[in-house]
Amino acid sequence: MQRSLNDFTERYFKHILGVLFLCTIVYVLSGGLQIHNDSDGYIDMSIIRLPVYSLLVQLLYSESFGIPLLLVQIGSICTSVYLLVNTLKQQLQLKPFWYILLTFVLLAPSITGDHIANNVLSEAIAYALYLLAVNFTCLAFFKEDRKYIIWLLPVIFLLLLTRGQFIFVVAVAFLLLAWISYQQKTFKKNALLFLLILALPTIVSLSDKTYHKVVNGHFVKTPWTGVHLLTPAIYLANASDSDIYTEASEKEFFKAVFAKLEERELNLHSSKAAQLDPVGFYRDKYTRITNWTLYYFGKEQLGQSLSEDEKFIKLEQMTSAITPSLVIKNFKAWANLNIRNFISGFGNIAIAIFFFIVLAFGLFHLRKNSSNIIKILILGAILTISNMAIIAIGIHTIKRFTFYNDWVFYLILFVLLNSLASGLKERVSNQKTSL
Repeated sequence: MQRSLNDFTERYFKHILGVLFLCTIVYVLSGGLQIHNDSDGYIDMSIIRLPVYSLLVQLLYSESFGIPLLLVQIGSICTSVYLLVNTLKQQLQLKPFWYILLTFVLLAPSITGDHIANNVLSEAIAYALYLLAVNFTCLAFFKEDRKYIIWLLPVIFLLLLTRGQFIFVVAVAFLLLAWISYQQKTFKKNALLFLLILALPTIVSLSDKTYHKVVNGHFVKTPWTGVHLLTPAIYLANASDSDIYTEASEKEFFKAVFAKLEERELNLHSSKAAQLDPVGFYRDKYTRITNWTLYYFGKEQLGQSLSEDEKFIKLEQMTSAITPSLVIKNFKAWANLNIRNFISGFGNIAIAIFFFIVLAFGLFHLRKNSSNIIKILILGAILTISNMAIIAIGIHTIKRFTFYNDWVFYLILFVLLNSLASGLKERVSNQKTSL
C-alpha cells in the first residue's frame, strides 16, 4: 500500500501540484479583490507605506477591474511555492507525498484565514518574495555556493521595501556567507559580498527616501516605525515617567498621549483587565493603543499648521525620540512583555521551546553531520524564531505578521515522520533478514 502510494505520487507529482495550483488560482479569482482599512494607504501612495506594493497597486489596481492585481498576487505566490517545494524535493529526498502536503500548507494562507491573495495589502507580495528568499537561502546553505547569496540580495532588497519586518533576513544572509567562507576558506574572496550585505539596509533606506521624495515631496524613510516601538513602552508607563524628559515638547507629547490612554483605559495601570492579564490585554487592544491613540490622536498634538505628511514625519521623529528613555526606565517590565508576546506568537510555550530544541539539535550535529536534513532544521528554526522576535519588539504577534513561517513547523514534522517511517521500514527489513 505504502509503495503504491509512493509510486503514484512520484509518477503524477507535477500533475498533482498543477491541480493544486490551478484550484488555488480559480478560488482566489472567484473571491475578487478585498479592500481593507489599510488598503487606502497603498492606493493613495501614502507616505506611511513602503514603495514596492504601492507602485504595484498603481500599475495594476482598478476599482472596476481587479483581475490583473489578483493574477499577479496569486501567480507570484504559486511561482515561489513551486520553486521552494522543487528545491526541497531535490535536496531533502523525502517521499513525494510529503511535498504535496507541504505545497498545500504553503498555499493555505491564500485559501484560508486572511485570504492574503485577495487583499489589497502587501502581504501577498511579501509572502511570495519571502518564500523566494527562503528558496535561495536554502540553495546557498545546501550547496554551499555563494552565487545563491548573490541572487538572494535583490530579493531581500525588494522584500524590505515591501515589509520592513524581514530585516532579519539580512543577518541570515551574512551568517550564511560566513559559514560558506569558513567551509571553503574564502573569506578574502567574499569580502566585497560581505560589505554589500552590510550595506544593504542603507541602500534600502536611501531607496525608500528617494521614493518618498519623488512621490510625497519629503526625503524621509517611511515614517511608520516609531509609533510601533513606542506602543509597548507607553502601555507599561506611569504618569510620573514624564519626569525623564527634559525637552518641553517631548514631555508635553508624552503627557497628552498618556492622558488619552488613561482616559480610554488602555494603559496597564489604568485598566483592571490589563492588570489581570497584561499580555492578553496588550495583544487584544494593540490596534486601539497604536492606531487609535498614538497614531490618530498623537499626530494631532504636533501642530495644526503642518500638512498631513508633515504630521506623520513629526510623529515619527517624536515617537522615536521618546521611546529609548521610556524603555530604559521600565526595562524589566518591557522585556517581560516582549518575551511573553514572543511566546504567545507561537501559540504556547511548548511550541516555542520546540523550535529552540530543533535549533540546538541542528547546531549540535552540524559539524559532524552537515546533511541537508540538519541544515533545513537549523534554517527553519532560525527563520521562525527571528521573525517572531522582530515582530514581538513592537507589534502584537498575530497571524497577519507571523504566518510567513507557519509552514516550517509542518516541514519539520514531515521530516521527522519520514525519518521515522524509513527507520521502521529498515528495522522490519532487518528482522525479516535475520529470520
